[in-house]
Amino acid sequence: MSSHTSKCEIAATPGGPHSSQWSGPDLVLGSALVVVLASLFLPWFAAADMGAVAAAGAAGQTHGGSTVSGVAAHGYMWIVCALVIVALAVLVGRDSFGRLPGNLPSAGQMLVGATALALLVTLFGLLMKPTVWVPFGYGWSFGGVIAVVGTTVSTAAALESCRSAEPAEQSIGAAKADGLTSH
Repeated sequence: MSSHTSKCEIAATPGGPHSSQWSGPDLVLGSALVVVLASLFLPWFAAADMGAVAAAGAAGQTHGGSTVSGVAAHGYMWIVCALVIVALAVLVGRDSFGRLPGNLPSAGQMLVGATALALLVTLFGLLMKPTVWVPFGYGWSFGGVIAVVGTTVSTAAALESCRSAEPAEQSIGAAKADGLTSH
């Protein structure tokens, strides 16, 4: 073991202004994103064979027919899964984005973009019923509705989080500018 330190070593820095606690919109956003992620695997569409439903009812069972989840019905729903994971990663690591080199969008812009795109793809996926032939067709089930509500809430929370972070970012930018001009 050598006492030599690496040139690439990153010094531990104290947390930024958002690292001590998440605000209300951040908690709502994180919770809604987790709900959306889970709802992708719930039943989005249900096909019920009326004979099977009648037979199940006569036998004392409460179900009959088949259901299809969002990702099973539409392969492009994996895009929503990826967007939700990206949004969660940005939400958790958002304080680090200011320190990355380059001209990246802000964490708030990434959150709004990811959640809004997830909302659009989710709405499209819910409206486009599967094309598999079943005698009575497919109807909607609860998973798709939960996904649409979750993506709508997450988009609204991302917008609110971005809006509430703007004054803090402007005051930090003004303080940095004052520090540069006062020397």
